[in-house]
Amino acid sequence: MAILADANALCAFLNLIIQFHFSLPAAYVALLENDDIDRIVDFLNIRSTLRVLRLRDRITVEGGCCYVGHTKEFVRFSVATNQPTLLVGSDYVAEAGHPGQALLRTIAQEMKEQSMGIVLGQIDSATAAGMEAVERTGGKALHFEVGLDGNNRLLPGIDRGGLEEMGRQVLSQLQEILDRGIEHDAPVLADDVDE
Repeated sequence: MAILADANALCAFLNLIIQFHFSLPAAYVALLENDDIDRIVDFLNIRSTLRVLRLRDRITVEGGCCYVGHTKEFVRFSVATNQPTLLVGSDYVAEAGHPGQALLRTIAQEMKEQSMGIVLGQIDSATAAGMEAVERTGGKALHFEVGLDGNNRLLPGIDRGGLEEMGRQVLSQLQEILDRGIEHDAPVLADDVDE
């Protein structure tokens, strides 16, 4: 699952990740428009049941983990080595000139109907194109207008109930994708392999 969050959607992102449970056989890759990624990772490792890691090049993707980086980082998802891997850096940009678009497109290409993209906050045309790629492959694309309006006021629905409802919607869609994975041959995440 790819999650893109703009600068005004940090609270929504944190609440969403805290609702995910490590027992779900899913991995989460988040790009945040925030310069305090290391502190966010530390906070989530205390508050979430997921294992939360700072995004780095050639990290093997494992179920029950969340990988967090900045929206300026170009990230591609690859299963070329038979192990899902995140490739980080400008060398991996290829045709996509926007970090969020590159992540969404590569997750869609590799995971097909098992892909999911979530945008929290504003969406630009490049990110919209990435979300369309997810939908074209049969994956799920969700966009939540969360955060602040142009006058720095909270948008409607950003109370605790609104955040919990957003979490329920995401978890429902995620469960549908996971159920599909049981019916089809989905790529195996590193922690799903029997020793």
